[in-house]
Amino acid sequence: MLKRSIAFALLAAAGHAYSADIQVTSLIDEDKDDTLCTLREAVQFLNYRASSNAADVEKYATGYHGCGSKDASSNIILQRDKEYILNKKILITAPLTITTAGNDSPFEENDQPGAHNATIKMVGSERLFQIDDGSTEKASFSVYLNNLNLLGAGSKSNVTIGGLILNHEGLIIQNSRLTDGYANEGGVIYNQGLLTQTDQTAGSVRIVNSLIQNNKANQGGVIYSEQPLYLITQSVVRDNEVGLANGSLFY
Repeated sequence: MLKRSIAFALLAAAGHAYSADIQVTSLIDEDKDDTLCTLREAVQFLNYRASSNAADVEKYATGYHGCGSKDASSNIILQRDKEYILNKKILITAPLTITTAGNDSPFEENDQPGAHNATIKMVGSERLFQIDDGSTEKASFSVYLNNLNLLGAGSKSNVTIGGLILNHEGLIIQNSRLTDGYANEGGVIYNQGLLTQTDQTAGSVRIVNSLIQNNKANQGGVIYSEQPLYLITQSVVRDNEVGLANGSLFY
């Protein structure tokens, strides 16, 4: 497949991003050692940088497959109005932010939040993201998704839990659209983990100023949470479904 890339000036020059932010420059889903940076590679760079494996930290301290540098922040920047495809889920094991670039044009200063979101679309049959570092003994880390359209696999999904996201950390979603998530439990998000004396990590979800539409699950058409650790404010929830007669959108 021919790799499509985005040609755009550094957003830092316009004051909307710092030069240390990680700029995603390819729309397709690859993990390949070249000069272009895909969303998957950007996340993997941050995963390696936060890894408990010292060899990975040292090897990728200055970047990974065209993404990042020794001074890179944990902010991953996507281009406005572009669609980024995923063939399979992305595993997130480190704190990060994924957001759409700010407005560079002086003629569009009054953009409403979410008006020019980048879209992350699943073209395979999996969920988009799994957020989990694999440890229940460490405190949760934070993942922030802002100004994004998250588009799931829809009816072709083969996901059992978490149609868009399986979360075991601290997740915040803002100014976004969450659509076409399908699963047996948790059409949009399956929120995992129980707080006990030994297990300190339980997923928490906060959704602000977002649209949650056209998602479906047998139970928890929007969110299935093992503990009631979720908060949704200033958002629209519509046209979501549950498959069980006694099912609910939030379980």
